[in-house]
Amino acid sequence: MRLSVKVALRSRFVRKSLARCALSDPGRVAARRKSTTVAYKFAPELLETEYAREIWALYEAGSLAPHSALTGWMAPDTSTPDVDAVLAQIEDERREAEERQRRRDEMDAA
Repeated sequence: MRLSVKVALRSRFVRKSLARCALSDPGRVAARRKSTTVAYKFAPELLETEYAREIWALYEAGSLAPHSALTGWMAPDTSTPDVDAVLAQIEDERREAEERQRRRDEMDAA
């Protein structure tokens, strides 16, 4: 099944999924099974497709356009996650949050 981005974005479900991506973990929310269950009730043939991941990959590459052709197929991601980088990012965010809280506490005390 081929679909264009313009047609896909007309779907209220796809627009909501992409909006969630902007507010949450990019790429993962749109592809999350929980958020797509409703769509599969009305279009079970979509269960075997990867439109969300394909749209996100085009977006990240700067190639997403209203008339981009979508195939619904993506090669599986076989890369190994960099757990150390994720943990380092979490630690950096924790330190920044502590610093913000410390500044707030100082301003409240003053």
